[in-house]
Amino acid sequence: MDFLLVKYIHIAAVVVTSTLFLWRWYLTVVESDIMQQLWVKVLPHVNDSIILVSGVTMIWMSRQYPTNQPWLAAKILAILIYILLASVAIKYGYTRRWRLIAGILAVLCLWYIMMIAINKSVILFS
Repeated sequence: MDFLLVKYIHIAAVVVTSTLFLWRWYLTVVESDIMQQLWVKVLPHVNDSIILVSGVTMIWMSRQYPTNQPWLAAKILAILIYILLASVAIKYGYTRRWRLIAGILAVLCLWYIMMIAINKSVILFS
């Protein structure tokens, strides 16, 4: 399998996941009934599975592991934090304020994850 193809699949899935998060976050904040539709609940998980498989495939193909690449370890940690924040923003936030704060932090976390991936560095402005 070609590494560049896997990378482009991964990047496309990240764009889709980011867009879906922003859209679902908005729908949650405005309390839209669209959030109850099955495809809105399932599609993000399918796309996130594509991100996971392509990410693990790139790690395996490049032999760059989180244990010897600090930027990759930081990216994985930031992804876990993003998942928690996005969950609060969309599902577990008890109030609109919590959902807004968690959503803003999740967007900042997404940005950080993308910057780590682009720069291959934990420090953004070095």
